[in-house]
Formats: sequence, C-alpha cells, structure tokens
Amino acid sequence: MKPFDQAWILLKEMRQTELGEFPGFEDAAFSSYGPITHYHGTTSAPAAAINEQGLKPMVPYESKLNQEQIAARLRGKELENWYPKGVYASRDRGGGEEYSRWRGQDRNEAPKVFGIRGSDLDTERYQGIPYFPSAIPRERLVNLQ
Repeated sequence: MKPFDQAWILLKEMRQTELGEFPGFEDAAFSSYGPITHYHGTTSAPAAAINEQGLKPMVPYESKLNQEQIAARLRGKELENWYPKGVYASRDRGGGEEYSRWRGQDRNEAPKVFGIRGSDLDTERYQGIPYFPSAIPRERLVNLQ
C-alpha cells in the first residue's frame, strides 16, 4: 500500500471535529449539538484527559467518605443518601469558573472550564444539584479556559 493510501485510511478512521469544539466558536451556530447549556470546572491535569476522552461519570470530590463508607464501597455496596456517580456541572458559567478556581487552589494547578452542549442529554438532580448520569463525549465539549 502506498504511503498516501495509508495516510488516507488513518485520517478516515479519526473523528471529524466541528468548529464548535474550539475556543472562540462557542455560539450554537458552530455546532450540531446546539448551545452550551452547562459548565464543568476542573484543573489543568484532568483537562488534558478530558480533551481526549470526554467527561466520565464520577462521585464528586466534595462527597468525602469516612473509613466505613470506603470499605462498603470497596465491597460494591451502594450507600444510601449518597452522591450518585455522574458528571456534575453548573448551568451558570460563573459557577463552573468558581469551582475551577477552588479546585485549582486545592490541587495547585491552573483552573480550567469546559462548556457542555447538553440540550438533548439526560440530566438528573441530587439535592438540587444537576448532573449528567452518563459520560459526555469530547465532541460535546468546548474548552473555555
């Protein structure tokens, strides 16, 4: 197989991006997924993985477990009245930015914020906090900071 043919096959296997995935193109007109509806704050180290893999559901950092709860989770037991796994996000950009600054100080890393184009994604609430119960693929994210 010729080098050009190999390169062509490789390019065809890669995911096609949209302008709406890049900073400066946040407007809904640049993405087939619509407008940014939520904001997810994080820091620079996790942002590198998010840029490649998207957002994966996790138990939020703020829901620290005690030793008994950790042991129960390791045994596979679900804890009652506990934060469910999910992608937690704010409907307000300021909320996402504030969380990213707080985590940045805690981790000694630069704050990062991702916009989520989630108008047609399932969301749930836990104690009034919105979250996405499923993973959010990279093509629905915009790196805002």
